[in-house]
Amino acid sequence: MSTSFRIVAEKLLLFLEELNEMEINDEFFLKVKMYENFLNQLLQITEKMDTIDEEGKKILMDINEKNNALLSRLKSEKDNLKNDILKVNRKENLKKKYYN
Repeated sequence: MSTSFRIVAEKLLLFLEELNEMEINDEFFLKVKMYENFLNQLLQITEKMDTIDEEGKKILMDINEKNNALLSRLKSEKDNLKNDILKVNRKENLKKKYYN
């Protein structure tokens, strides 16, 4: 496994752990951009590699698992936000209907 692969993968794992635990705010989205950069670097490195050893495969599986957890969290947050918007819209529609 190449040194650059290991360095980028370790940074990526740290970002994923932090993203999965932090509050979703402006700082979160900045870190997502940084995460995307590390992910792109890792993809470029793996494309240049002939083979990946067992340790590299384990790291990639760990990254995939944490990435899926982040995606699940974001989907849940999106659904919650959508529900909140629908509730506000219903309240506003009721206000218009009964107070106008």
